[in-house]
Amino acid sequence: MNKLIYNPDFVVELPNNELEIISKEYLGNKVKDKINNKIDIKSFWKDIVKDEETCFILSVVDDSMKNAGNKRNDILNKNNKYIGISSVKIGKSFACYIALG
Repeated sequence: MNKLIYNPDFVVELPNNELEIISKEYLGNKVKDKINNKIDIKSFWKDIVKDEETCFILSVVDDSMKNAGNKRNDILNKNNKYIGISSVKIGKSFACYIALG
């Protein structure tokens, strides 16, 4: 595994309200905009959790039943060089957005 370099170009614009946080299209649309602007994002995801402190840790552990291991594999992929991380809490919703390339 190579060291991931934080790159602000990979940071996803944060949503403005809870509806955007839970939207299935929000993140994909933001990533498409970045790709159209020549940012080479290879993988991305969001996590919505109640406890912000464990959000990133759970992403790394990645023990979800559906697609188990995909996030961990993306983080550890030697071909990924850059990472962008952003998070937001609006009302009772907290989301963490991660993009890799």
